[in-house]
Order: sequence, then C-alpha cells, then structure tokens
Amino acid sequence: MAGTYLLEMIIVFHIGVWHSHHGLGLSHPSGGDVQSIQEGMLADGLSRCILAIGICDRAGASVNAFSFVCTGEGVKMNLVPWNVVQGDGSVRSRYDAAYRDFVIMPQVKEAVYHELNMIPVQQMPPENGVTFDTGFWLNNKENRLQLKRIVSYIQSKYSAVKLLKVDDMTIEIRFDIPRRSSWRIVFDKDFPSRAPYVVRYEAGETTSWSLGALGKNGTPHWLSSFSEMGQSVINSLKYLSI
Repeated sequence: MAGTYLLEMIIVFHIGVWHSHHGLGLSHPSGGDVQSIQEGMLADGLSRCILAIGICDRAGASVNAFSFVCTGEGVKMNLVPWNVVQGDGSVRSRYDAAYRDFVIMPQVKEAVYHELNMIPVQQMPPENGVTFDTGFWLNNKENRLQLKRIVSYIQSKYSAVKLLKVDDMTIEIRFDIPRRSSWRIVFDKDFPSRAPYVVRYEAGETTSWSLGALGKNGTPHWLSSFSEMGQSVINSLKYLSI
C-alpha cells in the first residue's frame, strides 16, 4: 500500500526490497547489494540509481547515499553527500498524513547521527581572509563590524556560536540553547532589502520569524541603514528572549 501511494501520488519509484544491515553494522552496500543494483540497472536499461544504506544503535544512526552510474566501462558506485534541509519536506508531510495509522514516528526529540556524509558549510575565515563577490554587503568593513556586534551579543549568552558562509549569497549565525533548542539567524540573498530571519528547531518542530516584523503591526519594516543593523537585530533577539 505504501509503495503504491509513493508511485501514484508522488511518482517515487521503488526498486528492490528492504533488508537489515543492523546486525552486520555495515554503513555501506554489501557485495550482494552492489551486484543486485548492477544487474537490475543493466536489465532495465537504467543509467542512474541511488541506494541508501542506514544503520542504527543506541548511540545514534546513519543514512548514507550511494550513486550508481552506468558508463561505457560498466556500473560505477560513489558515496554522495546529503544536502540536509531542516524541517519536514512536502513528501514526508503528505505521506505521514495519508498513512497515519501505521507510520512509526521517532521517539526522540533530537536526532543523533554518526558517519553521516553531508555537504559541508564553510566556516568564515578571519576578517583579513574574507572575500566576497563585488557588491556583497560584507565587503564593507562597517557592515562586518555590525555582524560581529550581533555575534558578540549571542556569544555573551551562549557558547559554541558559529558564523557560517552557507553559499555565495547566504550568511548564517548558528547556536544552541542547551537542552532546549537550536537556532539560526539567516542573512539570505535578499538581504539587506529584506530583513534577516531567525529559525528555531525545538522538539521536532521548526518555527521562523522575520526580524523586521517583530513587535510591529502591518507591513514588516526593516532598517535600510547598516549603522543600525546590529542593534536592530539584537533588539529583535531580546524580544524573542534570546
């Protein structure tokens, strides 16, 4: 039934059957897995296939993806990294709603992963080593000082604060409130035209707020002056009791 739903409603195809690797402790395809995938691809004329291998124990879990590509020299396998997106995806939400009676939900508040292959984000280097595209707002020293002011405020309250360059147009400040929640302050590609926003991950739920709209009625407001940016963000964080 579940496989039929995935195929008919979401056009997700299923190849093969589930089997356990837990007793073996293998976080990669076994020789039999590789042979089955290769034979299946050649028999059905497939050029690409993805196989996910998951294991779990009391310490944590891992789910890693392996790409099989058919080339002129046969089928080649490579470990590929996940690009992890926080929150529930549309497929997962619809599937859980349709099969609520037999979906087994996780019983932990926060997932613990090990041996998880992920696309890394770039930790920003010291100021004298920072380079950005022409016109990017952090090319300006005063803007960097305003960002540093926000980071310093968070560091005064919480430890392990990270400043990250997620991609060419997105900067994030990440930190945790111990035993409660994880937070991100996001300056995305539309900043500074649009206010930064804050995202909270708590008890399996994701909540976000625009830092330009807090405490105001009507249309969200954002300060256009970078000289006031740092204090404006800090005031918004105080409004959220951060």
